[in-house]
Amino acid sequence: MFNIEKLTQIYIIIKNNFRILLMNDKNIKIDREFDLGYQAYQNKKYKEVIKHFSKVIKLDNNNSAAYNNRGLAKENLQQYEEAIEDYDKAIELDNDYSNAYYNRGNAKYNLQRYEEAIKDYDKAIELDNNNSIVYNNRGNAKYDLERYEEAIEDYDKAIELDSNYSVAYNNRGLAKWNLQQYKEAIKDYDKAIELDNNYSDAYYNRGNSKYDLERYEEAIEDFNKAIELDNSSDAYNNRGLAKYDLQRYEEAIEDYNKAIELDNNYSMAYYNRGLAKKNLQRYKEAIKDFNKSIELEPNDILGYNQIGFIKTKQANIELKKLNYDKALELLNETIEYCDKGIKIKSDNSEIYDSRGYARTKIANLERNKNNIDNAIKLYKECIEDFNKAIELNNEHALAYNSLGYIKNILVNIQKDKISEEDYNQLKKEALDNFNKAYEFANEDLKEKIIKYLSKLAKNNEKIAIDFFKTHNFENPI
Repeated sequence: MFNIEKLTQIYIIIKNNFRILLMNDKNIKIDREFDLGYQAYQNKKYKEVIKHFSKVIKLDNNNSAAYNNRGLAKENLQQYEEAIEDYDKAIELDNDYSNAYYNRGNAKYNLQRYEEAIKDYDKAIELDNNNSIVYNNRGNAKYDLERYEEAIEDYDKAIELDSNYSVAYNNRGLAKWNLQQYKEAIKDYDKAIELDNNYSDAYYNRGNSKYDLERYEEAIEDFNKAIELDNSSDAYNNRGLAKYDLQRYEEAIEDYNKAIELDNNYSMAYYNRGLAKKNLQRYKEAIKDFNKSIELEPNDILGYNQIGFIKTKQANIELKKLNYDKALELLNETIEYCDKGIKIKSDNSEIYDSRGYARTKIANLERNKNNIDNAIKLYKECIEDFNKAIELNNEHALAYNSLGYIKNILVNIQKDKISEEDYNQLKKEALDNFNKAYEFANEDLKEKIIKYLSKLAKNNEKIAIDFFKTHNFENPI
């Protein structure tokens, strides 16, 4: 007869052994899927990665690493929201999982949820404060929030933990560049390039800092290297800017052409090419480029202002030819473009100055035709434009100069129409405006102001004489 007790013991042993076999088989399967998942990740086969770690989760839905790794694959496929769900689960299963906080921070960063990303990086650092990459990425989030000083502190810490971290040097340089610390930024780019002499972004960024220091030839050398390493449209565009400022307009156009060839939706390259063509007096081509920049960026008023500027230039040419009707047509077109720009963005001083200048030309035409009342009305509209330009930029020399010019005209044509008090006030304002213009003017404009007022002084106009006395200039009479 069988011993029941003995049989029971045998059954329990067999059952436990079977359970162990099953458990071992499960663990073997999990290990296998992990290995396959890692291999697929190394080969950037992210959809396969997701399949393998999904199998792990099916076998063990408490495996925090599997959720984290599946999240990484989804993040690489730019499925950021789904990745965050996986990181959430990984953290729920293991709330001390520093890598999961870090990875979730990266996903939120890519969704431009910078404040949330910073909180995750904070937690990752709290759990592991020796990871230089986490400090760098938290710095990036602060950088994108324009908290540049705080970003620099994080880049400092990243570099302290890893003195060979070229990316952190480059990023710290960018933060310093945004604080207009161009020389300090260059030192960081130098270090980044010393650590990685194929770092195209560092050459490009160093070029930008040298450009801002007006070291244009050096900037071009850096943009050359950036282009050699990475045929980037931005590097071509910015090299074009440096050549433009060296007045090498044809060469600049070649660079803008290349930038547009690489990215035919690059609105600033069209705009910049338009500027170069404008300086070569290729006005029709320039207008075409400015219109293209407007088409690509309808809310950017720069193109509107430049088209208005060109049409004013063309109007001046027609005025010299005594083609008054054509000049008037072009000046009205200028005003239309300025109106469009102002409707889009009403806080740009230059576009008010441009509109005021065009209106001044039209007012002069009316005055020359002896339509004095209409001219006065137009001059007052001009004053509104120039006052607005100054309100937006209280060092706008051209606007002050135009105000002085207009008020001096009004002094002369309204002499018999206004009270002596208003007449004297207008003269005082005109003189004040010329003084302000001279205070803020560059050398070219100063020469023009002196030349204009010299003509007035020769006609014995008190405003001009008082101006020369104020500035202790020799009276040109």
